[in-house]
Amino acid sequence: QSAAHKSNVFGTMAASMIGIKNIFCLVEGLGSAYTGDSWRHKILRFVLENLYKNTLNKAKACIFVSDGDAKFFSEKKLCDKDKIKVIKSVGINCADFTPSRELAAPELKQLKGKKIVLMAARALVDKGVGEFYEAADLLSTRKDCAFVFVGSPVKGKAGFSTKFLSSGANVFYLPWSDNIKALLNASYIYALPSYAEGFPRTILEAMAMAKPCVASKARGCNEAVCDGQTGLLCEVRSGADLAVKISVLLDDESLALSMGQKARQIAQSKYDESIIVKEYLEFYKSLGIC
Repeated sequence: QSAAHKSNVFGTMAASMIGIKNIFCLVEGLGSAYTGDSWRHKILRFVLENLYKNTLNKAKACIFVSDGDAKFFSEKKLCDKDKIKVIKSVGINCADFTPSRELAAPELKQLKGKKIVLMAARALVDKGVGEFYEAADLLSTRKDCAFVFVGSPVKGKAGFSTKFLSSGANVFYLPWSDNIKALLNASYIYALPSYAEGFPRTILEAMAMAKPCVASKARGCNEAVCDGQTGLLCEVRSGADLAVKISVLLDDESLALSMGQKARQIAQSKYDESIIVKEYLEFYKSLGIC
């Protein structure tokens, strides 16, 4: 089984050439090629879609982590409908991501007493980092909260410089952390105003940690967050609407708490790794693979 565009295309070609019969492709998202309309984006999409049209027919099945991506591939005729299978998310170990008073986040010590609005992502434009900083600026007069961004720029990608990230007067910046569970545990809200996702793992991690999420209405995010139940959805590319939705949860602690609890319940009942693994095994069995 392969995943990501390059491995899906070239891995499928190579496997087919050497006679491997059971080839599976996993599409975890469409990537940055589908977040812009510049000539570079259009050329990349054209090449990518033509490669998929000529390779996915060689695979036994193509697994998608979201309904949105599966629908896109079907409508564009990049993959035969009878080869499409949706298994939402790649799963999360809910036993590992469990809220606990013992989880300490020393990185946030100076923000003690604040309601932390956390975002953790690669520092790319299409992750909505700019909108996160804009929302922080718009809510800078509030004294009850603090915005925290965790993530470094990616070399060669259209992202933000470290200078820009670290200079945000209204955002506490951490370039990297392996302590994400503790950071989530110390947070009040998790935010992901991304322009497009497959099925965002960071939202799953926040859900498992019983945190309400504010995410964009973009494909992938709108499947991970149940609007009004486990969090709120904001308009894509709108820092102003992100700020509004964050304010709703900052002003209503009981709503934020209930959404967080609902989020953990859904993470445990639908997206725990054991459940996702079982879905994969049952799918393979249905095809006579195991």
